[in-house]
Amino acid sequence: MQQQPTAFTVDDDEQMRNAIIRTLRNADIPVEGFASAKEFLGSGKFTHQGCLLLDQNMPEMDGLQLQEILLEKDNGIPIIFISGCAQISASIQALKNGAFDFIEKPFDNEQLVRVVKSAFELDLKNRLTQMQQSLTQQKFDSLSKREEEVMHWVVEGKSNKEIARILDISYRTVEIHRTNVMKKMEVDSIASLVKLCLTKQ
Repeated sequence: MQQQPTAFTVDDDEQMRNAIIRTLRNADIPVEGFASAKEFLGSGKFTHQGCLLLDQNMPEMDGLQLQEILLEKDNGIPIIFISGCAQISASIQALKNGAFDFIEKPFDNEQLVRVVKSAFELDLKNRLTQMQQSLTQQKFDSLSKREEEVMHWVVEGKSNKEIARILDISYRTVEIHRTNVMKKMEVDSIASLVKLCLTKQ
């Protein structure tokens, strides 16, 4: 999360690519340009924090094809399509596929800057959510099979005595497992444990 968000613009039209780069740099937004979708994929930059400004009509691999590849890679970088009037239907398809937004050529500089900043905010939010989900999953993975069983019944509202009877173990054993569950899940109340379990569903 220490990376500085960067706008990656992919466009085979050098004049358009340079115009986007110039506009964003004037707004103090880090930006990198690529002449083709394959060049961008080869750079590995699609894993970096930021957003992707993508031309739709490019040779070899067009914008929609690149979007599909990124979706297959389960990559969530926000994509902003730059399209001409004749490409609006394709832009709508791109939005249905999860694109963040699309901007028509010739683009308005202020609109471009505004949309890129909004895409940065979304990307940061998504990455923080993914990080939290990963940390939560690590907590669940740390539980033993028996601790998972005890946690399940605790979340269902069962008392230690009831859990002991259901699992055919001693009351004291339930207490130990319950204490371990609360410690490993880093919660101090049953309500917090329930909320954590709900986020995993």
